[in-house]
Amino acid sequence: MMPRFVLAACAVALSVTPLSAQQPAAAADPYEHYTPGACVQAYQRVAQLQLRTGADTTKENYAAATLHPAAVDAARRCLAQLDVAATIPRDLVLLARVQLAAGDDAGAKRSIDRRLASEARASVETRANTLADVVQAYIWAEPHRVAEARAHLRTLDALTGASALIGKLQAHATMVSHHSRALEDADARREAELVLSLGAQLNAHDRQEFVGAMAGAHSELVRQAADSGASAALAALKRARTDIGAIGMMGQVITRWDSVYSLLEKPAPALTWDRAVSAPAPSKLPPAGKPALVLFGSGRSTMPALRRLERQFGERVQLVLANRTYGWFRGEGPFAPAIELDSLTTYLRDELEAPGAVILSAPGSGRRPDGRIAREFTANEKAYQAGFGTFLVVIDAAGTIRHVSDRFDEARLVAKLEQVTR
Repeated sequence: MMPRFVLAACAVALSVTPLSAQQPAAAADPYEHYTPGACVQAYQRVAQLQLRTGADTTKENYAAATLHPAAVDAARRCLAQLDVAATIPRDLVLLARVQLAAGDDAGAKRSIDRRLASEARASVETRANTLADVVQAYIWAEPHRVAEARAHLRTLDALTGASALIGKLQAHATMVSHHSRALEDADARREAELVLSLGAQLNAHDRQEFVGAMAGAHSELVRQAADSGASAALAALKRARTDIGAIGMMGQVITRWDSVYSLLEKPAPALTWDRAVSAPAPSKLPPAGKPALVLFGSGRSTMPALRRLERQFGERVQLVLANRTYGWFRGEGPFAPAIELDSLTTYLRDELEAPGAVILSAPGSGRRPDGRIAREFTANEKAYQAGFGTFLVVIDAAGTIRHVSDRFDEARLVAKLEQVTR
């Protein structure tokens, strides 16, 4: 069952009629009795719904991101019913996140100062972990409060001893992600190296528990190395395998990265399809003599950015959306391939008005030993390692793969497409 705070957030986010017209004036506020943590999840859910349903015409800009007005309103309404003065210390950083979302930076500072003061005599480990939470609160806020995050990061880095390592690791891992998304590669690289240095100082138990932070650092270094070519990417992958490959499932994760980055500087395989959604139907994809951007499994969330890319590059780049059937669609099924192909066609062509050449594949299926249905990879997924994490590839006019990624980053895509269209 969906949590109550999510249901309330959905109702507010999707409402098109003034609340006064829907409910009597005396009706209870939908955020009544919420905790700070529930308020955080509520305004985040409102923001997500607005991104999915709103008409987004603004170019993605992580560094200058601002919270959607509907989410700000949700944060303010939720904050209004919280008893700020009575908030217990452990909830104060969550309260600060709500205050930041509501635009009350002074209130957020007071809440954080109260939390830190309550731990003045606490252990180094406790203070370090709290400071890491504070750094995350300021970085995750929109707009990002980078100066405030860095100030608390300096305080955290000044703590000494092994008990501060985990807090430092988590805070600097947050900064890796931030700088990467803000296109600040030098800073991201510096932070990634620091994360790996901190990780090397952990004991075996903690290295296993917090290997995700180290994996994120290696992933960033591999991504940056890939900008210099396949050999640099493979060298970075070798370093990752040496460092964390023996921890848990990381060996398999790195093998998946290897499969993806092995595509670099290779000829782009020809795509196949069972149905071409766009008209006129393409004869060959990727096209000969023309740069292309191929995405696997595109949906609603990427459509606004894809339309912007199409407007920016026009006929200079062939945009290809390669989707597939799974046997289920929008929570219903199982469907025969022909029926699901019809549903996907309506969804992508008519509902989303997807740009570019849209192609669909309907792979077969088998049975696992326990009887569950096992969906096969499509020929395209096998050729482009999409089953191992590839989400998109950029191909130059000579038909060579120049960029691969497991995530959609509009700003980086623009830079890569500009390179192959010069």
